[in-house]
Amino acid sequence: MDFDSISGFFGRIPALEWVMVILLTGFIAQFGKMLAEYIIEMAKKRRNIKKEPAHPEKDSGNGAAHAAEIQKKIIKADKKAKKAEQKKAKKSG
Repeated sequence: MDFDSISGFFGRIPALEWVMVILLTGFIAQFGKMLAEYIIEMAKKRRNIKKEPAHPEKDSGNGAAHAAEIQKKIIKADKKAKKAEQKKAKKSG
């Protein structure tokens, strides 16, 4: 294809047809995007359903399990801070 044949092709198509083609392309692209997002969302939901246990652990209502978990995190953070201090002291002295 040379330049004359391309310019001749574009010369035959009115601007209104180009506008319609562009709008149609945008509609198809938006539809495809929404379809892809829907498929990804469904896949994530299926993956989450498979990972959840059949019988979730029930809390006693007072938050004891949650408090114990927080306490473990605090202890771990303290140990980590002490280890960092020891490492820093060893490095400096």
